[in-house]
Amino acid sequence: MSDNFLIGDLVRPKRSVAEQATADEQRWILGPDFMRGRPALILDFGEPGSGHQGGGQIAYRRKNGKWFEHGWSVNFDQFELVARPKESAVLNRFEAWKKIDRRRSIQLKRTKKCFISIQSASDTSTSDPDTPVMYVDLPLSVSGLGAYIREALSKTSDYSSRRINGSFPDGYLDEIRRRSAENSMVVYDELFRKHKLERMKLASIRSQLHIDQLAGCYRIHPCVSYRGSDAHVLLSDGDEQLGKVVSDLFDRPYMAEKKYCETYSYLSKIMPYLEQAIIEAEF
Repeated sequence: MSDNFLIGDLVRPKRSVAEQATADEQRWILGPDFMRGRPALILDFGEPGSGHQGGGQIAYRRKNGKWFEHGWSVNFDQFELVARPKESAVLNRFEAWKKIDRRRSIQLKRTKKCFISIQSASDTSTSDPDTPVMYVDLPLSVSGLGAYIREALSKTSDYSSRRINGSFPDGYLDEIRRRSAENSMVVYDELFRKHKLERMKLASIRSQLHIDQLAGCYRIHPCVSYRGSDAHVLLSDGDEQLGKVVSDLFDRPYMAEKKYCETYSYLSKIMPYLEQAIIEAEF
């Protein structure tokens, strides 16, 4: 069963699925590596916090011996387990797929003078109406940064439970957005008076990360359209560990997005924990 798959598992495409794919469109969707029955690795599950393990990201081992990340999410029911690495527990310690009931997310920006966080109000497309923006001055220790991130996440909100039959009451979102805008301006005005930081310039700075609090870990996501370069920290880890991982991500060298995603990929994180027999699998 696909529910039993874990990150790092070596799997193979089910021959029955390939044989039943008679139409060109079906074969195109499955892809040539699937149709050839190439070795595959489980890289990641579906949307973080969704509670779904039935699909996600994989990599195929091509005939030239190189592993290649498949660009589309796939259905794991179409694969069967071949081998599980000995370090599976390490690869799966974060369990970012586990379902969460309340979403907590912030956007964290680093300037030369301070860190600035924007606390989300989930399901509203805006920031928290009461604490939309916070900041902390530099210098700041890594443990201080970790503590600040936890505090910022505690100020987020989730309004999904306020919907009635799928919709918010008339004017409800307008009121949230009005309060968020008003309270944001108070902080942005203070930032300008104190540090000469202009709101419009802050919106375009490159040094920013998205941080989600999941069921058992924090997910730190750089501003790229790719989840493979995400970093994770256990909720039980200390402030110093959280601050260090976030600082390390901020300090990654700037490069074009394609190069960035190649350098900090799923495979770059998983391969060190796989036995050679899995890396060189052929069938």
